[in-house]
Amino acid sequence: MARISWIMSGRSFPGATLLRHGIQRTFPRRTSAGVGLLRLALLSIAFAGAHLSAQPADPQQTTPRPTALPAPQTLPAFSVKDQFERPLVREALTGLPVLFIVSAREGADAARRWFASLREPARARGVRIVSVADLKGAPRLLKGVIRRSFPKDTAESVLMDFDGRLGRVLRGDKVALVAVVYGADGRLQRAIELPLSGPDVAISAVLLGTTRKP
Repeated sequence: MARISWIMSGRSFPGATLLRHGIQRTFPRRTSAGVGLLRLALLSIAFAGAHLSAQPADPQQTTPRPTALPAPQTLPAFSVKDQFERPLVREALTGLPVLFIVSAREGADAARRWFASLREPARARGVRIVSVADLKGAPRLLKGVIRRSFPKDTAESVLMDFDGRLGRVLRGDKVALVAVVYGADGRLQRAIELPLSGPDVAISAVLLGTTRKP
């Protein structure tokens, strides 16, 4: 978010000068097209960078608080693609316990660490683990830029929910990072706000202890 504040305040950030000069060579006069392209390019970098350069959270500020999470009692229907354009639908999870890790922009870095920590233990229990980026409200023109800012490893698949049909439904809009567990019968087992400081042994045990094989 720092880069966005830089843009709004007219200040610069690393790489902005080179970008600006490149656009000025293409549009030597301050045409509306040149100015518009510059603004769009700077905004693209700022928004995509929010996922890659989030500031480390202060552990004193990220202790999970009792929060009323809106996760529905049964897993809703959805169809969302990951950063590799691979779709996942509700029907593909039928009969499987599933653990969703859902994050807003400010929770993206912590979500990757939680996913990496829980992936193998969850699979050992026969549990499908799914990471979801709640991107509702992101500019449509930046979809490609945002997708390319996510991990290139296919083992680190993240559903890119630009419409909020899954991520916003499970997470709501009050907290940055949540874990939501549904049983093999599709019914809600647990929904927990996760600390942005990263994986916690006690919370992980609660999440994995909730899941059951079909």
